[in-house]
Amino acid sequence: MTKEEYLAICLSKWEEMKELGSSNTLYDLEKELHEVCDGIGRDLLEKQLGDIPVDRRKKKSKMQLRKN
Repeated sequence: MTKEEYLAICLSKWEEMKELGSSNTLYDLEKELHEVCDGIGRDLLEKQLGDIPVDRRKKKSKMQLRKN
């Protein structure tokens, strides 16, 4: 991951971060901040791991199949 990709992910959550100040209680602020930070972490992790395969059971190589 490049610095630009990292910054793009963080900037995509910027609007949500700006809206955090409108919370009525400290509990709501903490909850919303946690949700935004979890979203950033999820996006970063997905970027590092790559695309999710369509079928989780699909084997990666035919060499892994046993011959009868």
